[in-house]
Amino acid sequence: MVCFPGGPDKAIEDEYIVALNDVIDQYAPNLKAYLDSNPEIEKMVKTYNGNFYVFPFIRSEDKLRVFFGPIVRKDWLDDLGLEIPETIEEWEVALKGFRDKKGAEAPFACRLFQLNLSSIFMGAYGIKSGFYQEDGKVKYGFIEPGYKEYLTLLNRWYKEGLIDKNFATMDQKAYEANILNGRTGFTLGYLGSGIGVWTKTKADDPTFQLVGTKYPVLNKGETPMVGQKSLTYEFAGSAAITTSCENVEVAARVLDYGYSEEGMRLYNFGIEGESYTMEDGKPVYTDLILNNSEGLSIGHAMSKYIRASYSGPMIQSGSYADQYYQIEEQLQAIKAWQDTNTDQYILPTITPTPEESSEMASIMNDIGTYQEEMMLKFIMGVESLDKFDEYIQEIKRMGIDRAIEINQSALNRYKNR
Repeated sequence: MVCFPGGPDKAIEDEYIVALNDVIDQYAPNLKAYLDSNPEIEKMVKTYNGNFYVFPFIRSEDKLRVFFGPIVRKDWLDDLGLEIPETIEEWEVALKGFRDKKGAEAPFACRLFQLNLSSIFMGAYGIKSGFYQEDGKVKYGFIEPGYKEYLTLLNRWYKEGLIDKNFATMDQKAYEANILNGRTGFTLGYLGSGIGVWTKTKADDPTFQLVGTKYPVLNKGETPMVGQKSLTYEFAGSAAITTSCENVEVAARVLDYGYSEEGMRLYNFGIEGESYTMEDGKPVYTDLILNNSEGLSIGHAMSKYIRASYSGPMIQSGSYADQYYQIEEQLQAIKAWQDTNTDQYILPTITPTPEESSEMASIMNDIGTYQEEMMLKFIMGVESLDKFDEYIQEIKRMGIDRAIEINQSALNRYKNR
């Protein structure tokens, strides 16, 4: 949901941002043409009241939606005679091997937010972090029965030294040092800034090899329930026009540029003749990006010239990703991470009414803080899992059933748009 209290319709009603229906019709021909030819995306970008409110960031192809997941030191697995693990049991064998035979101080390490971003291990127990849907019914993963099984697993692994003791407070520097300095064998990371950058950083170590793994399951051969997968359209990276804008037409025409053929090329590939050239009618990155003379990684070089590796009011090109991910391990990781049933469970970009949004924010601000606090206490053993039922009762007292009801109503309306 949008951060504005009450959501986008409330922001329009309170005259913070401009409703863009007429603005797009008059001044944004490129975006209008795109939305007209892609009705499912148009549906995502509209609010409950039928208002367009942003110039959206759109991932043009399904492959752009997956870019984060579990990563393992393949060279360590090879040393131990282990295959890439698929089940929770196989993960545990590998983690213990990393601890006992490779000297890993933190066999599995990641930052706290990454646990929820990926729902790592949760899908094995039939749940997803936060709100999701199952057969059209909205659920909140942090109160489902499988959540206790998930916490029980992580609590045991934490006690046994298989999880970094500092995962709750780890910063980016420590997180990256774990995998680069041999403290960690399993982590969570991105295709570019993770596998790509770390592999380049360790280029002088011929034994260092990272690969992406499938999300763990309980039984061999199962398809993982969920993993990281972003929506085709999400709020992040999009741009609204505020009511204080002195020239809405100019603002709209500037923003509309990102949906034109020329604008998409600029945002995705940069400057012709400098960061890309045209070959057989397609933009191809130059060595300035792919083999930077200053030693910049592809991702860092891209950040100087394009928006595609971040986000913005634009259409992200699949061709950008095809050229970004250069090494075999990145291509392998994409396939591994895409092999989930996430689309069956992920909620679309729903928009509750202004009243519902305000109520939802009030409920979830308190629940979110409490849920994270208790998750950490359960995993670290500060709080016994014997108190799990009391935790559920407290979250229900705080209004989670009403929050689920609000999301259910918003989902039902979304389906009927």
